[in-house]
Amino acid sequence: RLEDTKREFWELAAKYHLENLSPMGKVFDRLRETAHLSRAAMTSIDLSAVFRQGGVAVLGHPKLAAEASKAMMKALASKQAEFELAEAIRNDPLGQFAMAAGLSITADDGEITHQEEAYMGRWAKRIPGVAASGRAYTTFLNNIRFNLFKLMVDNLGKTGKVTHEEAKVIASFINAATGRSDLKALNKAAASANLLFFAPRYVVSRFQYLATPFMLPFMNTTGRVKKAIAMEYARTFGGWAVWTGILMASMWMMADDDDEEPTLETDPRSADFMKVKVGDTRIDTMSGLQQAIVITSRMAPDFMGGGRTKGADGKLREFGRGYKPTTRLTLAARFARTKLAPVPGAIATVWAAQEHEKGGEKFMTNVVGEKMTMTGWPFTGDLGEDLASGLFVPLSVGEVIETMKSRNIKQGTAISILALLGHGVQTYGQKKKKSKKTKLKSLTKQKGIF
Repeated sequence: RLEDTKREFWELAAKYHLENLSPMGKVFDRLRETAHLSRAAMTSIDLSAVFRQGGVAVLGHPKLAAEASKAMMKALASKQAEFELAEAIRNDPLGQFAMAAGLSITADDGEITHQEEAYMGRWAKRIPGVAASGRAYTTFLNNIRFNLFKLMVDNLGKTGKVTHEEAKVIASFINAATGRSDLKALNKAAASANLLFFAPRYVVSRFQYLATPFMLPFMNTTGRVKKAIAMEYARTFGGWAVWTGILMASMWMMADDDDEEPTLETDPRSADFMKVKVGDTRIDTMSGLQQAIVITSRMAPDFMGGGRTKGADGKLREFGRGYKPTTRLTLAARFARTKLAPVPGAIATVWAAQEHEKGGEKFMTNVVGEKMTMTGWPFTGDLGEDLASGLFVPLSVGEVIETMKSRNIKQGTAISILALLGHGVQTYGQKKKKSKKTKLKSLTKQKGIF
């Protein structure tokens, strides 16, 4: 009843606030909601919670992931189902204990800081496709967080009752693992930070999750909690190794020629670190951890191998050398630029845009140095117009289109499904490929066999 009363209060408070905004307040509110709607639209029309925010838990607990996926599909189809699933968590014997311990059980109708970052705001809930994606996203994460919390608490409970302090450590670990950092300083600025950055809690959570094993021995908690968390890391990275192996083998079997056979980069200073490379396409299976590992490796002191980047050509480049040299400062600025929210990011791109022409072709380079043509996808010739229209196009649509252009039907379909489930997929240019059959015909013709 207390939770219901709180929810009703926040709904009435929000309504009162909107009805009494000043003229300038109304302008700012519309700008803010436009920014939130852009982010929600770009992250919709997929089921990306599975491998994006939920990837760490999914790879460690596929059975829990299957249960959460069933709930996700129900919420995707019905708002009533979303409500009933949320009520089931709140009314579970461990529901209030979990929330009192700080476990993030988000909702789309409470305070904005209690909403998932990808689907903040009011307007997104009025667009059917975007609203359905938001329900699926929130429901999946709530279910896998709560089920993982129950599992860890039940396992610890075999040797004694779990205390509130122990539960707080477990909840904090699960929040970080599922892409929702609960650092106090960030919590206070969450709503404002989301206007500038795409998903600040998610980005911070990736560093927090990677740092936890080093901080675990010094945490003020019991030995059994430390052991339980350590076991979760072992499960996750074991699951990731198995999943990556399956993915590599599958891509290899689907390949039509040598250029389509998968490879894996193992140098953490490379932008392709641990990405499954299939021709011009990269598949990131690390749920946001990869970017945190790469920038940390590059920013590390020189004696630890830092101060260098590894290019696509396989060569290491030291900071501070060459034309427009990379430094730790420029690297940090570039990393922050890639994490901007859609609207600030588009503004920054327009301000920093430079046109180039080579061989009669006009093109531009984006924030990570990739060439973007000014004709065709995504540009039609006017950068401002193209960026503005792209602010409301789901990222999954672009990923699927580029993948299907670049890969054969079997690989393209499989990779597109992975993109819709939340794996990061990037394609750098399309190259016309020759199948094994075509290559054989060409070779036999050259040899005069036919």
